[in-house]
Amino acid sequence: MLRHHLWLWGSRGLPKGRLGPHSLPGARPFKILLAMLLPLLLWRSAAAQNNGDLLNTYTLLAGNDLIDLCQDSSDGSFWAASQSNGKIYHLSMDFTLLGEISNPHGKGTLLKPVLTRGLTFRAPTQTLLAMALKEGKFEVREVTRSGIELTTEFPKTITPPTGQSDLYGLAWDRLNNQFFWYVDDTNDLVVRSNLSGNVAFSQPFPGDTPPETRLYGRGIDFSVEGGLGYLYITYGNIFTLGPSQIRRLALNGLATGADTPIAASLGPTIRGLVSAQLAGNDVVVLIGEGSNLHVIQRKIPNPIPPSDLQCTIDPNNHVALAWKNNGTSSEGLYAGGIALARNDTLLATLPGGSTKYLDPEPPEGTVVYSLRGSNFGPFSPEAVCSVKTGSGGLMKWQPFPGAKIFDLCRNPSSGDVYATDQGSDGKVYRFDRSLNFIEAISLPNWAHPSGIAFIPEGNNGQGSLMVTRTDGVLMKEFDLAGNPLEAGIPMNPPSGTPVLSGLTYNPDDQELVYIDEPTHNLITIDRNGNLLRVDKPNVITGPPAHGIAYDLLTRNFYATFQLEGTVFVREIYSSGAPTGFNFDLTPLGASISLPVGVNGIEVADNTLLVCGLSTNTLFQVLIVPQGQPFVRSDATGNGEADISDAVRIAEYLFVKGLAPSCMDAADSNDDGVIDISDPVYLLFYLFLGGSPPPAPFPKAGTDPTYLDNLSC
Repeated sequence: MLRHHLWLWGSRGLPKGRLGPHSLPGARPFKILLAMLLPLLLWRSAAAQNNGDLLNTYTLLAGNDLIDLCQDSSDGSFWAASQSNGKIYHLSMDFTLLGEISNPHGKGTLLKPVLTRGLTFRAPTQTLLAMALKEGKFEVREVTRSGIELTTEFPKTITPPTGQSDLYGLAWDRLNNQFFWYVDDTNDLVVRSNLSGNVAFSQPFPGDTPPETRLYGRGIDFSVEGGLGYLYITYGNIFTLGPSQIRRLALNGLATGADTPIAASLGPTIRGLVSAQLAGNDVVVLIGEGSNLHVIQRKIPNPIPPSDLQCTIDPNNHVALAWKNNGTSSEGLYAGGIALARNDTLLATLPGGSTKYLDPEPPEGTVVYSLRGSNFGPFSPEAVCSVKTGSGGLMKWQPFPGAKIFDLCRNPSSGDVYATDQGSDGKVYRFDRSLNFIEAISLPNWAHPSGIAFIPEGNNGQGSLMVTRTDGVLMKEFDLAGNPLEAGIPMNPPSGTPVLSGLTYNPDDQELVYIDEPTHNLITIDRNGNLLRVDKPNVITGPPAHGIAYDLLTRNFYATFQLEGTVFVREIYSSGAPTGFNFDLTPLGASISLPVGVNGIEVADNTLLVCGLSTNTLFQVLIVPQGQPFVRSDATGNGEADISDAVRIAEYLFVKGLAPSCMDAADSNDDGVIDISDPVYLLFYLFLGGSPPPAPFPKAGTDPTYLDNLSC
């Protein structure tokens, strides 16, 4: 009660007509009592920690390359293993060093290092199991608390789920003492293994959408709560520089929704973790950057909020939300419904089984959505996502199946997208217009391709690919199956140094354009590599951001550049002068702003495809909204163009009549302006055999010339 009154005084002032504490009889004793109680009150307030709050950080093992840790079930102490120095450290519950033992795997030699990857406490035998990578194989060994290796059951070689696996973490299954768990970081899997090292069960990380989206899962622990077993894993995605939360999974590998956030201030490097109780408090202990140990508050909210909330926009600038329900009904739904808010204002009350929502009229800029579920009682904590609407807003993303994405181009007829793999020995990956992967195309004797451009008239009109190499001095033309059409063509960069840049093609002038890295100039060459001109755009500054693309609709270019850690896309004329239109790529995540965050770009209708180099991901963002479907010249909105539409346009222009239902539709001749020529154009078509209105006509569709001042 006293704390409540102190808050009232501090935030609202004293109630009108009442006396303050200094005016009360005996105010001096009250002040003394308040001084005695205030530290206690503050301590009690600080002790009421929230889920994910950092409780403490311990640096006693800083610099020892810690990789995993576990809790001793006999006394609650902790064990932590170094990845490289061959040591396992013993820590008390208050994180003082009790001693160390030698890792049974050792540390190997300089040329053949042994890298420890996981550590767990085996409760039935009161021993430690350590997993290490040695000469390409993963092996588990057993050791006592005093450092004596036991060889009755171990060592055992682990057979991973696939041939391309990188394993981390180790957790003993305390409900079934015949298994242990680990994480396959390459394939984003949680895996249960039997004591022979063979896979007994595996499940993809929840939230791995699209599949193989970059995740940060290198820690795992097993916990028993209320007689049920749960897994705790570290988790992050392509939009963060490291793990952003600790996820609690059921033993079938599915998310429970009871997740714990990890503050970005802890840094991008989170390795092992252990779920524990300290002084009756549920916590998670993490190995952070520099081998610091972080103690994080863990609380399971009631009700559990929706999880895996995603917000994206579509070509018309509508916001699509999707999530997973975690209600307590038999179907996993919220019996009391779901409350959806936008920018802290209630937007909709949804049925408890809802898993998606489309916002057709979001405000411009950054929009924050929040969800709360109810089981006929209090609402859950918020599940929150934010989205940028308009130019630069994120629409979708697709993990790149190759080693290192560099640049991309697009066939405007089919919509197919071709992306180069800089890390391969000559491969281009093909996707359809929805960015679904189709095939890998080999380019013979063309190692480490970089820039790529689509030539519509190439290969006798069937289309071809012009591909440069990372050395920047040669390019070669290939057909769409990867067969070379001629020998390598010298590029002769004017700066005299190798060029690492995206490449684009201007079919109007049949010219290739790239960015010269040393000077940031726009270099225009013909298909034979001859230099045509050098333009100085003076807008591409800062660390290299090599994206360059030609827009068939505007006949202008888009180029990427960095300014104070933010990647921008700017529209420029062929001369290199800026048009004044630009947007940033901040919705693509924190890693985009790294020096190697972004590379090639390509225009796809009213969207921009972006190569996320640091995340090895293909992104699609909005350039400008495409608008609603309409029929050209249908100013009344009745679905067809007739004389009533010409009348509506004329009345709107000259007698302040009712506005057309869609301004784009009223633009009968599609010149981007509503004027007298529009009703005249329509009347000529209807009665004098004139040309029909441009698309979309006679059926409804989106505006192919959406870059005007009109909208629907």
